[in-house]
Amino acid sequence: MPRPKLQFVGSCQNKQDEERLQKLKERCRELNLDNFVEFRRDATYREYQRSSERGNKKVLDSAVAGLHSMIDEHFGISVVEYMASGVIPIAHNSAGPKMDIGLNEGGRQTGFLASNKEEYAEAILMVIKMPEAERLAIAAAARKHAQRCSEQKFFEDFQGCSSAYPMILYSYPMITFSMHAEHGKENYYLENNTDF
Repeated sequence: MPRPKLQFVGSCQNKQDEERLQKLKERCRELNLDNFVEFRRDATYREYQRSSERGNKKVLDSAVAGLHSMIDEHFGISVVEYMASGVIPIAHNSAGPKMDIGLNEGGRQTGFLASNKEEYAEAILMVIKMPEAERLAIAAAARKHAQRCSEQKFFEDFQGCSSAYPMILYSYPMITFSMHAEHGKENYYLENNTDF
């Protein structure tokens, strides 16, 4: 079995993020793990997503599993991206990843949920040690499940809703939903964009 490599992919949005990243890099050096851990700071979406061309390796091309550890995230788009790419998600057992996305497709497992470091470690080891056929079956179920969140599915559902309730589109004031992240927590605001 080839030795796994842990890749941290993300961005630093403030001084605390920068300090956390530096501490992680220092800890990897202390533990002599430099050859097994890679940090991809501020990777573009293009670098992250699965490539369609051979020889143009992207982050998700080589990934077997994707970790998502945010507690109480409202949805978890990175979990959907993992699933759509056939990367087995290991997500926090709360909120969106638990309720909205779910980790089951037609009775087949599509990933793992974890609540603490021991459960995350157990899930990682299970994915690494499982036979390839089982891993591919989970990845296939995950891809199928992720189709529920596709642009095409959203468009079809929206069309169905707008044809069933056409007045919704014209009789209500325009209200938009926006959010911003602050210190790891997401805050939501409703904005009224009308003149009434």
